[in-house]
Amino acid sequence: SLHFLGCFLYEFGQGDKSVEDAINTSYGQTLKRFHGWITRGLFSIAIRSSPYKEDFLQSLAIDPNDAREVLFEQQILNEMIEHGSNINNVLNKITDFYIENELESDEIIG
Repeated sequence: SLHFLGCFLYEFGQGDKSVEDAINTSYGQTLKRFHGWITRGLFSIAIRSSPYKEDFLQSLAIDPNDAREVLFEQQILNEMIEHGSNINNVLNKITDFYIENELESDEIIG
């Protein structure tokens, strides 16, 4: 879900969470309520394969040398916050439209 992605970018961009913690927080705020106990269990197992923060940040560098720059991490985190906020703003407008037109569903899947 795009809500999950926007929330993850924002949460991880704060800089005080591991990848796993940011994923868990984002999952709890976005997708968890739509999943049954089997899917929740599978998610908790899958999340254990999350990369370390440093490895994740390095994987975002176009050039490996960029990751060695002093301001690289802070720039990436700032951009994550910005993009996460922008995604969430757009999705809030879409959600409002769905609610106004009675198209929103809280159905639990999986």
